[in-house]
Amino acid sequence: MFNEEIRVMNSYTNATFNPDNLTFQKQINQASQTILEIGCGMEPRVSWKLERQQLWVGCDHQVKPEYIDKINPSLIHVRVMSSKKIPSEQMVVFDKKVAEIPKFYPDTFLLVAPNQKDLKDGNILNDELEPFLSPTKNQGFVIVLDTRTQEASGYQQEAIDNINKWMHKHSFFVENNYDIPDEFKPNSADLGGLNICKYFVRYPEE
Repeated sequence: MFNEEIRVMNSYTNATFNPDNLTFQKQINQASQTILEIGCGMEPRVSWKLERQQLWVGCDHQVKPEYIDKINPSLIHVRVMSSKKIPSEQMVVFDKKVAEIPKFYPDTFLLVAPNQKDLKDGNILNDELEPFLSPTKNQGFVIVLDTRTQEASGYQQEAIDNINKWMHKHSFFVENNYDIPDEFKPNSADLGGLNICKYFVRYPEE
């Protein structure tokens, strides 16, 4: 499936940066919906149009320290798709790999323009994500692959094969493109005019 290029807007806001476990758990408990974006970028970017009581959590071990707020280091600047003011309590950034962040059960996983060689090598979709899979609630997984980088041209088919294998192993089923949530807005400098967009849903056994 392909989708048209979405223009990246230059709007910035602050997110909570590396909150302690107690603070993070409070944010989770107050949220009606949670979104986990794996690999949110060296310059953190939000690929979700947040509404009230939604919590976006981004993680990337390559986050650059210059985006940390110089006055309040518990905040970090992130690029968003809207000029609407979003409270920092609704956004979290960890400068860690996903396996190293506190565990929770997100309603939706996001993977936007990942390095497709890493996907081929099993460095993103692997057993480290299993603790985030809920035994009781439905979960969605949105993946957008670019078609223009060097990694895309060399590793794309193997990356797609590994995506499908991992999804099948963990009981995620393919959904059609029109079922992708309206709030999802891919936000990456690596995306071009044609991108492969895949949406999966997991329905746990009762």
